[in-house]
Amino acid sequence: MVGKLLAIDIVLEVGRVTNLVFGQALKTSGDALFTTIIAVVFMYICMVGGTWFFGIHLNLLAIGAYIGLAGDECVRAVCMFLRWQSGKWKTKGFIKHEMKI
Repeated sequence: MVGKLLAIDIVLEVGRVTNLVFGQALKTSGDALFTTIIAVVFMYICMVGGTWFFGIHLNLLAIGAYIGLAGDECVRAVCMFLRWQSGKWKTKGFIKHEMKI
């Protein structure tokens, strides 16, 4: 079981680091509302729902819980990456300033 958990953990950590990098970049640029809404929605759907489905319904127990956690991190990472690529965060910001030369 430990080998399976470690394999799933690799996927989970790739999702987590991507989510952290792009999520913090979006928060820093002033787009914190998007990151918060995405986090709340997908934590509930993927972590709670995925853990219940895989862990309890499919009787995978700890492995199912890890699949739910990995799903949450990866889905949020994709959302954060797509938001960053869209450039919508450029319209947000804490301080508006103009450069004068």
